[in-house]
Amino acid sequence: MSRKKGFTLIELLVVISIIALLVSILMPALGKAKRHGWFVMCKNNLRQTGLAEFMYVQDNSDYFTDAAEFMVKPVINDPGHPSGCRWHDAALSANIRPELAGQLWPYLETQDIAMCPAFDSVSRLTKFLHNGCPQYFPVEPQYAFSQNVFLGQLDQYVYPNDGGLRRYETWSKPWVTHKFQSVKRPAEVFLFTEEGPIVLFNIVVAGVNIQWNNTILNDTMIFPWFDEDPYDPYNVCDSAGSFHQTSWTSTETLAGGMANALFVDGHVDTMYPWETKKYSTSKLILKDSPH
Repeated sequence: MSRKKGFTLIELLVVISIIALLVSILMPALGKAKRHGWFVMCKNNLRQTGLAEFMYVQDNSDYFTDAAEFMVKPVINDPGHPSGCRWHDAALSANIRPELAGQLWPYLETQDIAMCPAFDSVSRLTKFLHNGCPQYFPVEPQYAFSQNVFLGQLDQYVYPNDGGLRRYETWSKPWVTHKFQSVKRPAEVFLFTEEGPIVLFNIVVAGVNIQWNNTILNDTMIFPWFDEDPYDPYNVCDSAGSFHQTSWTSTETLAGGMANALFVDGHVDTMYPWETKKYSTSKLILKDSPH
């Protein structure tokens, strides 16, 4: 009677070693493919969010949504819900608290449209780098897109309505529009983008290292708060993200990527963090501005 011959221990170890080698070779490629899939999904979700915004504009006399509350209204002076945690506070979702629903909420099919899976993942990975929020607070991202503040600040936050022209005074541009038809170069001004979930260091502008995005996601608007002087370390506030088309192996590599951005004319493109101002204010010239 013959006996079936099984694998020897050495043969089994060789097979396991080969499998481990193949996995080590394939995993980076699979991870890269997964992040690229997220990149495409984020772009599509951003485009859908833009369509919702344009429906709102049509229903509201050509005005954009309020950048301060287009997705969720702020909760003021509530120690249980710090403002710096607002973007990843699941308890503030309009699904749970309908009274906090932002202006765009009725136009979205689902809350998932306002989310970018790459943003969600990198936010959880870098939770220890988030500023403005206690470390113990759970990171459950609720939305991934921020609105260009120069397109959408309502009267109660800025100046009274003046003949159909809502105005916001800033360091870099004295007057900006809040009506869709007043944007002179809609293909060069972004409406929504994926704001970065981490502070960016060592970004060089004019030969000087500047700290970028130093007030990450403390609200729903992206405010590139800086003037023409790149040497002022306090003149940079919000910026677009940097987590697409780059490695996630370290905070240094995370600072080398880009973000998706939806422009006023409806097209979606990518931009680097240091291009945030370029596509938010410098091309925002009013057709009907008196200045």
